[in-house]
Amino acid sequence: MAGEGYMLHAINTLRQNRAMLKKRRSAKENDLHAYSSTQTKVHFKEVSPEELQRIKGEIREKANKVKRRDFIITLVIFFIGLGVFVYLNFYASI
Repeated sequence: MAGEGYMLHAINTLRQNRAMLKKRRSAKENDLHAYSSTQTKVHFKEVSPEELQRIKGEIREKANKVKRRDFIITLVIFFIGLGVFVYLNFYASI
């Protein structure tokens, strides 16, 4: 029978990959245990409600600008692609 070597290689590779995954999993668990004993306290700045609303408004404006820009870029790329498709299908074959 031909092809036994290929299957043997595939089986060995899968076995090695599984062994590497186990090593990585145990390393992650060790890292978690090392950092879980210490606690970090985070202190945030106190901001008035008016200032918080202003900051939220700025963030929303920036997000809307990014969404609008991405939509326009998508439309431009779509119409360029559509133009190339139409040109290649109708005018380039003549």
